[in-house]
Amino acid sequence: MLERNQWVRAWVLRLPGRMKLEGGIFQTDVGAPNFITRLAFLTGVYELNERRLIRTGLLPKVPTLEIGAGLGLISYTAWRVAQHPPLVVVEANPAVVEVLRMNLQENGVPVVVVHSALGYSGQRTNLIVGDSWVSGKIDQQKVEADNQSVPVTSLARLLEEHFGTDERVQVILDVEGMEWEMIHREADLIKRRVTRIIVELHGEENPPDLIEKGRRAFGDLGFRELASRGNVACYAADELGSCLKNNPE
Repeated sequence: MLERNQWVRAWVLRLPGRMKLEGGIFQTDVGAPNFITRLAFLTGVYELNERRLIRTGLLPKVPTLEIGAGLGLISYTAWRVAQHPPLVVVEANPAVVEVLRMNLQENGVPVVVVHSALGYSGQRTNLIVGDSWVSGKIDQQKVEADNQSVPVTSLARLLEEHFGTDERVQVILDVEGMEWEMIHREADLIKRRVTRIIVELHGEENPPDLIEKGRRAFGDLGFRELASRGNVACYAADELGSCLKNNPE
């Protein structure tokens, strides 16, 4: 495999950290050069399932909220596909937030960037970052020297602070398992205010089981699954638009 080839690894790490994808240019490194992220950009597979569903699942002009924005490629893709809607993006990792803000600014995306983690206990939580920023997760209990305390937000707070009182939005989620708690704690709000959801589902189950779990959970809120790829699914609360299960690349 490419990631195990030492020549390929050395070549990729010597390349500039700014790379092209989806018509934009993105800084791919947060701190030290990251081989896996760079290789994913070079081969075009970075967040590929999300990008495919976004291109066919988002409604045009509908205000869009992304929680877990990472480097901003998904934010940029969503903004273009949905025909430049009002856009709010949320990222927990403070180092990533700076790269996210820079990438969106350099690609001409007008956006509100929020530095917060999705959480439901207190005003702050612990961000646990592994060897790569990609593996960050939230732990309300564990406190370690390398962890970072970050502010907490919720769907309710984000809608109140950044969108109209009754405005319906479409949501993109990649929150490392916190999607299940959001469904549990904010079910009524999701039913009232969200019209589309594209979510990367996390858990110990394999992708087909995660998709089935998501289908049941969002189905209980009145959503129907429109499409899924890997562990990413698109759900709709209305009859408008469609996701395509076989979107050609």
